[in-house]
Formats: sequence, C-alpha cells, structure tokens
Amino acid sequence: MSRFPASTSATTEQSLAEAEKKMKLLDSDRKAYFEAAQLTMKQNRDVLEGVKRENRELRDAISKILKENNMGANQSANEREIAELEQNLRELKQNLDSTRFDILAKERELDRLKDQFRDLERECAPAVTEDSPLTKQIRMLENRLEKAVIKHNEALSIRKTYE
Repeated sequence: MSRFPASTSATTEQSLAEAEKKMKLLDSDRKAYFEAAQLTMKQNRDVLEGVKRENRELRDAISKILKENNMGANQSANEREIAELEQNLRELKQNLDSTRFDILAKERELDRLKDQFRDLERECAPAVTEDSPLTKQIRMLENRLEKAVIKHNEALSIRKTYE
C-alpha cells in the first residue's frame, strides 16, 4: 500500500498544480504591470525633458527680446510678449508638476503591487515540509491506519474460515 491514499495524493497534486498556475499568472501579471509602469515612467521623463528644453528656449527668447528691445522701443509690445511667455512658462511648470505627481502615483502603485505579489508568494509557499511535525504525524497516522486495515482483513479472513 502507498503512504498516502490515492484521493489525498490526487487532491494534493491538483492543489499544487493550481498553485503553480496561480503563481505563473501572478508572475506574468507582475511583469506586464512592471513593464507598463517602466514605459509610462520613460514617457513621462521624455515629456519632462521636452518641457524643460522648451522652458530654456523660452527663457532664452525672453532674454534675447529684452536685450534687443532694451532701447525702449515697442515697450508695451515687449511687455505683452513677456506676459505671454510668463503665462506659457506657468503652464509648462503646471504640466511638469502634474507629470511628476503622476510618476509618484505610479511608483506608489508599483510598490503596492510588489508588496501584494510578495504576500501572494508567501501564501503559495508549501505549508508542509519533509521534516515538519505535521508530516511526521501524518506518516504515523498512515502507518497506524495500514496496520488497522491489515488486522481488519485478517479478522475477516478468519471469520470466513469459521463460517
């Protein structure tokens, strides 16, 4: 007779297969989310660099215009243009802040998902090991069950003999 009954072995193998499928699915989900987060972060960095470059260009344009119009001609037109450029600068800074906030939110979400993944990995770890007290007790109970079944079969055999 085997050490484990057939039904216990089948359910153990089935639950192990389900746990492995679940781990593979979780791992693929984690990888996909991680890649998507990395892509979003790269895109946000690219946008951020573009905004910074445009900001530098606008500042250079403002300083160039101020130097050119330093004589005092078209002072009101220059002031309007400066006001427009400053408004544009404020909008770009707002865009930059918004992008930074989005990046922080994505990083927090990534950390939360990593923690959740670690928790799920711990849950899927085998509960019973070879040398655990629970495994030893199961083996002892299986041996006792086998002995009892053998005695039962012997008693039935003897009973049939005398009937």
